[in-house]
Amino acid sequence: MLIFKAILDDTPVAPARLNLGLPFELERIIDKPLAKDRNLRYQHASDIRSDLQRLRREFEAAVPVNASPWRASRVDLLAVVGIALVLIPVLLSNVGGWRERLLAAPSPAIHSIAVLPLENLSRDPEQEYFADGMTDELTTDLSKIGALRVISRTSAMHYKGTNKTLPEIAHELNVDGVVEGSVMRSGNRVRITAQLIHAKTDEHLWAESYERDLGDMLRLQAQLARTIAQQVRVQLTAQQKARLESAGRVDPAAYDAFLQGRSYFGWGANSREGFTKAQAFFQQAIQKAPGLRLRRWV
Repeated sequence: MLIFKAILDDTPVAPARLNLGLPFELERIIDKPLAKDRNLRYQHASDIRSDLQRLRREFEAAVPVNASPWRASRVDLLAVVGIALVLIPVLLSNVGGWRERLLAAPSPAIHSIAVLPLENLSRDPEQEYFADGMTDELTTDLSKIGALRVISRTSAMHYKGTNKTLPEIAHELNVDGVVEGSVMRSGNRVRITAQLIHAKTDEHLWAESYERDLGDMLRLQAQLARTIAQQVRVQLTAQQKARLESAGRVDPAAYDAFLQGRSYFGWGANSREGFTKAQAFFQQAIQKAPGLRLRRWV
């Protein structure tokens, strides 16, 4: 890190101090791309190439034919400098935000994670099943990643509406990271916001907001799982990638019916009435989307 700080902040040693025989024009070419003010640097690699080619022609014209060792050493020097000077402006231009990535502290390692109940922002208590369903789907997709330990939905749902801090929850669940967020649904449009937090430090590592059609929820959940896996630096196997990438569109009405059925079946108490309602909603889902699509959810 000290090296990169020196590159970005410190004034470099004058080339002539390192080689007293260095031609003034070559020193100028070396210094120009190292300027802290980007407006004073070469703006294009072609400009550097032109200066080096011109300087090379001048050197070759001044070198006697029988002085091949001296000539060769100067040509080799120019070749090396040319390659370096082409790269330096690209690096100093901060392409792709490389400086921030190099100078930033590495993200904390996360090997275990809990998906906390997503908050229902629809202002409609009857939409609570939908937010819980999105929580369960994301938990299911993440649990398919073998290298990541994911806390079960049952354990995480105990913290719905809790006033405990994230570090406290993470300590009780014994996890390194926590995913939390919110869901807002309006008709068939859904907005999901999710963020990944390092549990011990309460540091936000990643956050994103998505808006999709209800029929794209399976794709979105798979995308969230892939993104979170990338953020915690988990390598997905080819099979895991294929499984997450295979998610497609689904009939919105069928998907909604499935989520309502599962809310009664999984979270709607153990009453006979709950199971009867769950069965009715599952039948609706099957009628609207029979076959493989539904088997993906079960």
